[in-house]
Parts: sequence; structure tokens; C-alpha cells
Amino acid sequence: MCAIFGWFGADTSENLRGMAATMQHRGPDGEGFLHTSEVAIGMTRLAIVDLENGQQPFHSNDQSISVVCNGEIYNFAELKTQLLELGHTFQTNCDCEILPAAYQQWGIDFLNKLNGMFAIAIYDHSQNQLTLARDRFGQKPLYYASHNGNIYFSSEIRGLHKIGIPKAINHSAIPSYLSLRYVPEPETMFQDIKILPVGSFLTIENEVTIKCKKWYQIPVSKTDYPDATTELHDITRLAIHSALISDVPIALHLSAGIDSSVLLAEIKKTDTPIQCITAGFGAKSDEVNEAAALCKKYTLAHTVVELCADDIRSLPDVISQMELPVGDALILAFDRLAEATAEAGCKVAIGGEGIDEAFAGYSFHKFMMLGEKLGSVGRAIAVRGLALTPEYILNKLSAFPANLGKSGRLKIQNYLHSYNYLTDYEKGVNLRTLFSQSEINQLAVVKNKKITLPELTLSKGDLLESHLKHQFESWMQDWAIIRQERNTMAHSVEYRMPFLDHRLIEFAFSLENKQKLNGRAGKHIWRKMAAKYYPETQHKRTKQPFFFPTEEPAYFKEITTLLNSTIGSEKFHQRRMFDMEQLKQLRETAERTREFLPIKQLLSIAILELWMQEHDL
Repeated sequence: MCAIFGWFGADTSENLRGMAATMQHRGPDGEGFLHTSEVAIGMTRLAIVDLENGQQPFHSNDQSISVVCNGEIYNFAELKTQLLELGHTFQTNCDCEILPAAYQQWGIDFLNKLNGMFAIAIYDHSQNQLTLARDRFGQKPLYYASHNGNIYFSSEIRGLHKIGIPKAINHSAIPSYLSLRYVPEPETMFQDIKILPVGSFLTIENEVTIKCKKWYQIPVSKTDYPDATTELHDITRLAIHSALISDVPIALHLSAGIDSSVLLAEIKKTDTPIQCITAGFGAKSDEVNEAAALCKKYTLAHTVVELCADDIRSLPDVISQMELPVGDALILAFDRLAEATAEAGCKVAIGGEGIDEAFAGYSFHKFMMLGEKLGSVGRAIAVRGLALTPEYILNKLSAFPANLGKSGRLKIQNYLHSYNYLTDYEKGVNLRTLFSQSEINQLAVVKNKKITLPELTLSKGDLLESHLKHQFESWMQDWAIIRQERNTMAHSVEYRMPFLDHRLIEFAFSLENKQKLNGRAGKHIWRKMAAKYYPETQHKRTKQPFFFPTEEPAYFKEITTLLNSTIGSEKFHQRRMFDMEQLKQLRETAERTREFLPIKQLLSIAILELWMQEHDL
């Protein structure tokens, strides 16, 4: 685990070391460089495997291929055995040492042999060719930009700014941010800086000619398994065991839900020493007590990180370390979890991301398919029924322990009422967006107000499968993963997601939809597997969202102070990016009702403003 950076072209050693200096938090244990008149690659190292011998770049036996890698190759021992039999030799037990030989032996197809999380830079000296590659699901970031005739790349954007790439707002990305709370790849909120898409590689050669291609797509062919539940268990075990390779202590970020409790149960069977850490907010929706009970059952050490309203004051610092705005106050919790992990002496953290996305575990999956099933007449009846349903009943039915109120009711009604006119993409995302296109048209004062939507390819007319697949192409990496990856690395901690093992994800997509979403029950086969093989886990519990209690009095008081210093500031008014009358009405609604939606809408704008303040934009 580390930061990687460099360029194709000519620049100074001072700039190369300057890029390294901006990312020492990602790699405090060492650094290494290759610098010629035509290329530069460098790394800062966080030592996880083979602590004494993992300095990069690594080179092929004949010195013709040089590689730097950020991440972990979980199946390196297996590949190393194959390469040894083919005549390659190695000097260390570091996972990344196999990469030059693997590229030399199999070409760019070597990427398909890797199991892990990675961003890789490969320099072929004989061809004067630089190749950048990113893992299947975007667990590791890699940004790039063109500047002064060179192509620069970096694990974090701050490395690109260090060598002089100017900071400028990507105004065309603002509508997408307001809707989705993130900017979909390959764009970023910085103009002229892009991120390499998931499962892609980029080749630079011949006076900076760039070619970007996909090397991975999730296969979606169906398989009829004799015993799918047992097959799922076998693959789950393999995925978890693969992600446990480490020469340093490991922490588990534990909730009391089914996914992380399956992780806990399987890790316990391996006798791997582990420290469990749980975050809470002092709210009714917390799962701290349930998580503590699990740890007591397994006789494991358990640390509780309890956030309070004062933590909202840390938002500027967290936004700074994340580099890009992600419109969700939960980034504070992920930062505190990462801080607690480092304080516990652990350099690796493990979490349970990926199961909800692969096995249809979210409420919007169920609601989308309910909308399909109801048909036009059923949806019209549901709209009328919602209008007559008391708010307290709606709140009880909601997946979120918050006050939906009139704004939440209206959002659901509008979704059902307009369902026939929605695109396939909108059917799957409109319930999880903050602002609709019509709201953005009224609120935003930018030239291009149109939301730039990621492409959705309908797979054989299957709406659910298409959206599940889409989440791994344009949601996980920009929304869920970045919140964990950037905050843990800020504290020199590597974050691993065993359930993003491609074998497990591909198995999920080989199943029929009824194995995932069965009636109103999401993650159907996952729960069956947990009940059979991990009966002591929380397989019967309904999904509890990890929820920031913004409407609680103490939290809302701090949010009000935050809003005064952001959207209430003179600088914000001078930007003239938003209609102030519309914003005033939104704030009045939030203060009067304490409803879930308007508070989150305001927070997303405040986070955007804090990001602009951080970068003097």
C-alpha cells in the first residue's frame, strides 16, 4: 500500500520528490523513484507485507520493465509459483515484486490474473511506453492530467497540484454533484483532472499519445448451481481468507449487521488476531450495543468511537484530506473510525462493503422493482395512498430512522407519478438523489444546468441486474469507496473490502434475480448462507442504515452554525452560483421541519462550499 505518482515526458527530480512529499501520509515507511529524461515513476510506501524488503520500483530480471503499485495483490504467492516455473527469479516476499515479471510474461492480460486492489504504473523501457491500470472495482484511485506537454499521474490530486496543474472548478460537474452527491468518473470537480475509470488501463507513448481501454467487465451469464448456497459460502471464505494476508495488525470496522458479522465470524475461524471498532452517534439508530454483544460472544477486543455534535466542526479538515467533495456528513464517521484504527496500532482495516450492491440489499432496489410490478394503475393508487398516510407511519415504514416529512413523501410520490416517463437510469437512482433536474434548474446559477448522467446499458431487458451492475461501474468507487479509502489513508491505514473479490461479485451476477431480491427481502441467498453457515450472526436483522442523526437538536445546532459560515458567508454570496432566494426557502424549510431531505440538501451545498474555501476557488 502506498502512493504512486510520476509522468510521461521531461521534468525535474525536484518535482518528483515534491509529489512524494504531498503524500507521505499514504506511505510513511519509505520511498523510491525511477527518473529518466523520458519518464518518472515514484512511490511512498506503507509497509504491510514483507516489511523490510518492499521498496519500489520493482524491475524485471533484465531491467526492461519497471513497476510501481499502490494496493495489495492477494494471490501473489500463487502467481509467483507460476512465474518461478517459467524462469523468473525474485528477491523478496513482497506481493508487488511479481508485477514486472507478470507483465513481461503475459502482457497487459496479466491484469486478469490478479486478485486484489491496485493502481499500477508500468514503464516499458524498450518501447518507451507508460501504462497505468486500475483494479476491477476502483478500490484504489489514480488521477491524471496533461500539463506543459507531459502527462502526469498521482494517487491523490494534491500530487498533481504540486507540480503546477492549476486549481479550477469543473462547473459542468456541479449539477451532477448536486444530484448524486459526487461527480461520476472519469470527471472530477477539478477542471482538467480526470480519474482513470475502474477496470481500465491507459497507455501513453509516442509523444504523449493516450489510449484508454477497459480490461474488465462483470460477466453476466447465468449458472444453475446444484447447491448455490454452499457455493456462495465457499467463495465467501476464499474472499475473506485472501484479504487477511498481512505482517501488521488488522482491525475490523464492525457494525451489527449481517455483512460485517459474517466477516467477524469467518475471521474468528482463522485465528487471525483482530481488533473490532464500531462508530456510533449516541442516537437510537446506533448499533454499538449489538456490536459489543457480538464481540463479547467471540471474546474479541472492542473499541467504540462515539461521535458527537462537535465533530461537525471537523468537516473542513476531513474535506481537505478527501480532496474532492462528497456530499455526506458520514465522512466524519469514516475519518473517526480510521483515526481509532491507527490509535489501536493497526495498519490494516477491513470492512463489509459490496454485498448490498451485489445482492440487492438497498431499499431503492426494492422500491424500483415494486414500481415495475405495480404498473400504471397500481402506482396511481399508491400515490393517492401516500397522500393519505400520516407522516409518523411513513417514518416507521422508511429504511431511515429520520423524519421524512412532506418533502420525503413528495419525493416518493413524484417518483411513482413520473415512473412511466423516467429513463431506465432514472428508475434506479431518482430515489437516492438529492436534487431533481427541475430543482437544480431553479437553484443553480451555472451555464450548463443539465445533470451529466453515467451511461446505463440495459442488460437483456433486465432492469434490476442492469442497475446492480451499474453500481460497480459508476457508484461504488465515487461514493462508497472514496469515503473509506481517502480517510483511512489520511491516517496511514490500508482499507480492504473482501466482499469486492471479483470471484464473489461474478458469482452474484451468475444468479437469477430471485436469489437476490425475493419479494420484499433483499440479499435473499446471502441471508440463507449466513443462517446455514454462520447461525450465530445477525442474519435475521433487517438492514439498518449507517445514519448521521442530523435532525437531533445538538447536531442540528452545529449544522446551523456550519450553514452560517458556508452558505451564509459573504464569499458564498459573491460566487453567485446559487439562487439565494431558493436557498433561503430551503433553509427555512429545514429549520421549521427538521426533515431528512432538506437538511441533507443543505449539507451537500455546505460541503461543496467548504471544498471551494479549502482550495481558494
